[in-house]
Amino acid sequence: MGLSLLFLISCETEEVENPVPDTLNFNLDAYLLSGKLENEPKEQMRNAILELTNLSKKAFLIPDVAAEVGSIVKSEFYIDHVVDLKDLLNPETSLAYKYTPVDPSIKGSFKEFYDNEVKSNKSLYLNLTALVENGENLYQKNSSTDFYSQASLTYYLPYDENDNDIAFDTTTVPTLVPAVIDADNGLGQSYRGNQWNEVVSNDEKASLEYTLIIGPNFDDCSGLAFAPNPRIAVVEEIDSGCDNINSGGSSGGSSGGSGNTTPSNIYTGDCNYLKPGGTYIRQVYVGRAKNTNGTQFDKYVSFTGNGGGSEIRYCRADSQQAIDIDSLGNYTTTQWDTRVSQYWSRKQIRKENVRKVSALWDQNWECEGTHEQLFVIYEEDNEGDLVIDQDLSFDLADDTYSADIDVTIQNRSKDDAIIMRKRERVEFFATNLLDQGGGCFVGNGSFNDRCWGIYDGGADMAYTMYHRWVFVGDNTGL
Repeated sequence: MGLSLLFLISCETEEVENPVPDTLNFNLDAYLLSGKLENEPKEQMRNAILELTNLSKKAFLIPDVAAEVGSIVKSEFYIDHVVDLKDLLNPETSLAYKYTPVDPSIKGSFKEFYDNEVKSNKSLYLNLTALVENGENLYQKNSSTDFYSQASLTYYLPYDENDNDIAFDTTTVPTLVPAVIDADNGLGQSYRGNQWNEVVSNDEKASLEYTLIIGPNFDDCSGLAFAPNPRIAVVEEIDSGCDNINSGGSSGGSSGGSGNTTPSNIYTGDCNYLKPGGTYIRQVYVGRAKNTNGTQFDKYVSFTGNGGGSEIRYCRADSQQAIDIDSLGNYTTTQWDTRVSQYWSRKQIRKENVRKVSALWDQNWECEGTHEQLFVIYEEDNEGDLVIDQDLSFDLADDTYSADIDVTIQNRSKDDAIIMRKRERVEFFATNLLDQGGGCFVGNGSFNDRCWGIYDGGADMAYTMYHRWVFVGDNTGL
């Protein structure tokens, strides 16, 4: 089947630059326009994406339009490089424009082109027009749980620079990739030699050239394509000098730490070892994290809203929280005691950036008996069923009480857990400051005098878990 099927409705004759390899097994039917107004939300969205792609092929040949969209999509208003179509069609009222410097001479260029193009060629944009005109704030008002009834159309920039840290020129014409399938490769349009050519696009290609993915997106927590983040970093980035956690070596970026040494005030052995006098609690944090293999947890293109970056969850199930110490028996827990969220962009994953999590994982891991906890990292999707099924134990030090806890927690994910470890306090505190083969990482702030062991260095995500004594009186960490 030829690639001429990709965009059926077009005002120009196009030549194929490079054929799609048969091994990719694309569902080419997904790239066919129906040529009619669809009533079913999924089909209306699919056709609207293809219609917007065709419109964009004309729009981005206008320098002012390309420059305006490029300046908005690379801004830091959203948690990732994305712009909602409604932002571009409402430049005077959109918050994205309020927080993004846009040259006044080009502001509104996209809207002007869009309005003229749609008005002059209504039959080419039936589904797009219906989605825009009838879907304004639809995903905030519609009570339907159907993704396609709630999602909005977005331009998504998966990489704003290449692997050599050279930023793409977002004032130029991008490669356009419609997200109408879920795959690590997608069919796109690239403007070369004064014509549009059909190409195969993926992470490798997008890391080499300026690429925009056109697709549906919806965040039911924020009502926006991605959580808004004007001017403020959601998660602090480590300086580039710290981005070198390696097996058996030092973390770099901070003095006083290596893979084979630890500071003198080592907190290992018995849980009470070196506990300060007075009333203290012992807090545990998820410290730093890093994707060690560049593994993307979401598809490059996704029609189901499971594309783009990764919504990582750091979770804890606590054996003590699940029991009633005044009642004997076995127990079941079906929910996390702690679940912390962190968004990872595709660029951060590809470049294996070290990220600061600094999330309080346990407020006070007591020094008594057996107290097991479950640590899980997984990637959240908007569909799928990941069931965590594990057993935990709890025993008082004086053997007056013991319990077994069945942990059965259902999560929304299409993949297996990235990390799943059962932790026991004696094991944890005895090894947390030791090099276990993955090296160690010097902490910051009140943790800066210690080099923390890196866990799961060979897995898809490595991490550290800080701990500290905290005086209950004034919350001063030692």
